[in-house]
Amino acid sequence: MGENLRWYLRQFYPYRWIIFLALLGAILEGVAYSGLSFVLKQLVDKVLVEKNFNLLKLSAGALIGLGLLKQVGFLTSELLYKYAVTKISATLRVKVYSKLVNLPLEEYQKLPQGEWVGRITNDIRSFKDYSESFGIKVFRELFTALFLTAVLLYFDWKLFLLFLFVTPFLSGAFKFFGSKRKKYSRIYQEKFALFLNYISNLLENFENVKFLKRGFVNFLTKEKVLKLFKAEYKLTLYSATYLSVIELLGYLFASVIILYGGYRVVSGELSAGTFVAFIGTLFLLYNSLQALQRTAINYRALQPVIERLREVLEKFPSEKGGNVTFKGIKTALEVKELSFPSQSRVLEEVNFSIPKGAKVFVKGPSGGGKSTLLKLLAGLYRSYEGKILYDRVELRDFSIKSFRSKVFYLSQNSAVFNDTVRNNLLIANPNATEKELHLALKLARAEFVLSLPKGLDTVVGGGGVQISGGQKQRIALARLFVTNPEIIFLDEATSALDFPTEREVLKNILNFHGGKTLFFVSHRWELEKYFDIVLEVKEKTVRVIT
Repeated sequence: MGENLRWYLRQFYPYRWIIFLALLGAILEGVAYSGLSFVLKQLVDKVLVEKNFNLLKLSAGALIGLGLLKQVGFLTSELLYKYAVTKISATLRVKVYSKLVNLPLEEYQKLPQGEWVGRITNDIRSFKDYSESFGIKVFRELFTALFLTAVLLYFDWKLFLLFLFVTPFLSGAFKFFGSKRKKYSRIYQEKFALFLNYISNLLENFENVKFLKRGFVNFLTKEKVLKLFKAEYKLTLYSATYLSVIELLGYLFASVIILYGGYRVVSGELSAGTFVAFIGTLFLLYNSLQALQRTAINYRALQPVIERLREVLEKFPSEKGGNVTFKGIKTALEVKELSFPSQSRVLEEVNFSIPKGAKVFVKGPSGGGKSTLLKLLAGLYRSYEGKILYDRVELRDFSIKSFRSKVFYLSQNSAVFNDTVRNNLLIANPNATEKELHLALKLARAEFVLSLPKGLDTVVGGGGVQISGGQKQRIALARLFVTNPEIIFLDEATSALDFPTEREVLKNILNFHGGKTLFFVSHRWELEKYFDIVLEVKEKTVRVIT
């Protein structure tokens, strides 16, 4: 048993009793299918040949009974199995999300955003779709095939042996088309993730795209759509061709069996009822074998999806911290010989010290390393060389949870979620009172929220009230006033505000969090005068100006 299959089966273990009941349903369905063959045999031999009207009524009743039995089995197996698959898919989506948010920032940035979106959306959807076309159908068709095989052997073992000659051909077709399906399933998943990333980029820059050369943008879009189409079409092509080849083989061998079986009926060696029932059962068996092979091929297509999910859950590392509890800065933050990253340095052998409660203005040219420096000090980048010491304790020795509980970090990309304004504030402090929320909005100059249709309960973002970039930043900044951090990192978090508003919000921050350590990145150097220390980040170094 391969690793992927073992991993796949482990996902079903918590639902083993549900799966057991689903298997019982599959057995009932197989029994009902097999019973149809006996009804057909009696119908030809006893009813049509011997003109037995009473048996005709019994046959009709048996047919209804078997039909009901089949539907009971089908609904039991189908509904219970799909319930388990849906629960597993939901659990996997939560696990992938949890893994994603616990990735080190360096690992997250190795793949484009669309790739991560694809892993948590399209891969989980594909897992669910393929699982529903695989799983219980294997057992349903397997039980049906076993029961029908027993019936065929009971009817006539010589005709059954003739049917076995088709098996090697079915096996060869499965091997060839299964490998192709697996290959193009992986290619499709990868192409879809790239396409999703491209579309995400277009939508994120929707207004800017309108002023770009539309013809060239359309050319790039069509090129990526074409690549996705080719991968998807190849997947469809091999699936359809496989079904056609299998069906053609079925007709070929059915004609051979009809010739041989018909000859034996004419010669009196076999009854007409047995022969007709054998042919009917044979077609049912052949359909079950086709279905078994289709589900096996679907598992081949499922394997690349499993591999991609396992890669996220098992191969990507999670953030790791130490065991020391961070309680805030008591004396100073010291940076010694700090270099990052290991290749293509942005910062190199940086040294400085910041006392507790200092207000630090960080300036420098675009791309000089200001944002990188804040991410390092906030513990987002952890693969640095040198030391970042909080009260002489290395940053990586603190537990991540305790450190982040004392830190507020906000970048230029305001994290305002498609939800109510209230929830967008409570996400920073779920225990904040109504009074504290209103005060936070006032200090962040986000009083406009109170004039929205439902005030704090207004949904903002997609599907809700559309707000400007500056309004988003003010809502995000309001979170700072419902929390009580020891250290604050603001990386151009006020860049979308006009200067008077930015200056007023900054003054509110300095007053409200007077004794806290603040790092503030901005290109508006006029704000330097409000700070104790200036850090100039330039040419891989950091210069301290007091």
